Amino acid sequence: MAPEEHQATFNLKAVVRETGIKPDTLRAWERRYGLPEPQRTEGGHRLFSQRDIETLKWLSARQDEGLSISRAVDLWRTLEERQKDPLLAMPYGVGGTAVEAQFSTGEAISTMRSAWVQACREFNEDRAEAILNEAFGRFSPENVCLDLLITGLSEIGEDWYQGELTVQQEHFTSALAMRRVEALIASAPQPTQAGVVVSACPPNDQHVFSLLVLTFLLRRQGYRAYFLGANVPLADFETALNATRPDLVIMSAQELSTAAALLDFGRLLAERNITFAFGGHVFNQRPGLAERVPGYWLSEKLHEAPQAVERMIRIRPASPEIAPIQDELSRAYTAVDKAQAGIAARLVNELDSLQIEPSHLTTANMHITQDILAALRLGDLNLLKVDLDWVGGLLGNYSIPSAVLDSYITAYMATLDAEVGKPASPVIDYFKSILGEINPE
Repeated sequence: MAPEEHQATFNLKAVVRETGIKPDTLRAWERRYGLPEPQRTEGGHRLFSQRDIETLKWLSARQDEGLSISRAVDLWRTLEERQKDPLLAMPYGVGGTAVEAQFSTGEAISTMRSAWVQACREFNEDRAEAILNEAFGRFSPENVCLDLLITGLSEIGEDWYQGELTVQQEHFTSALAMRRVEALIASAPQPTQAGVVVSACPPNDQHVFSLLVLTFLLRRQGYRAYFLGANVPLADFETALNATRPDLVIMSAQELSTAAALLDFGRLLAERNITFAFGGHVFNQRPGLAERVPGYWLSEKLHEAPQAVERMIRIRPASPEIAPIQDELSRAYTAVDKAQAGIAARLVNELDSLQIEPSHLTTANMHITQDILAALRLGDLNLLKVDLDWVGGLLGNYSIPSAVLDSYITAYMATLDAEVGKPASPVIDYFKSILGEINPE
């Protein structure tokens, strides 16, 4: 934890004003349960830290959810015994009915979303913009961004996956949505809250829309939030850190390979004592993945992220420790990384009989190799299974026999054996274990 969090600077009156909890209740909780744990002045007066205040808010939130104070304290202690920070493991104000209701807009916005998606499918820009204008006139900008734009883009993406529309339709829709949110950010009011937030996507990650919306939500909340965009190299990122001096950095990854890139950013930020948070679709699919990145997973739901950001800025948590990578996986990573060119060249010959479009084959070879390297860096080859299932489903949606994927994996194993040899054994053994078990989504 950052030392500022534990500095005792607030008197009892300030804590009562901040938490809404009566003085007698605060004294009773301290006496009976040992929470909070204020310090004392020489005159015997209580002095509270920012963490004491956050602890009280956490306990109060658990009471609002139906727990007695004794059960809430027991839950706090249990989380601490498991070496988890309760403020981050079970954030208050996240996931409850009150937060959900803030963005619930009912059937009306759902109907408008369907109309907007249809207009985008038809490349009808005037109609799509008119629908957005009407939506922003009827609902809050937060509601429109979350319930119309993000959900609508998700529907468009699923239609592409099912083979029901082209990538051009998806790009057209994304461009309209990006343009509107960028305009919202440009017109956001001046910052009123203490704290600077920087958001960015790691190298080779182009999926920025959710992070752009989060930047807008934080601007609306009064934070000075900088959006650096897609595909940010580590060296350029350091330059941005020096210029902005952030309290919190947020990064988003949508693919396994870009999630692995967060390792380098997390370590850099830990060295600089800057809090690091992350999110993205790849973490929603693989909950265990978040534990392998040296930072804090924000939330699966974007509308919960601003509250989590507020808490992190207040408590400034230190970077969490992650489990070390097994030596055999580290050796496999080094060997496969070194042999990438040879793997790509040999695969072309190995897969000639599949009669796959050469450009598609080149893309597939690059992605599977990058995913293997990412899983090895992150220390868990089981992280590959979700992507392979997704590819299996994609092939089926485009009427390509699923046996093609098995043939591809068999050829890839032979290529690894020939080009890398024994160091690639963990990867080859993993592929053998899943051969024929790909489950299309």
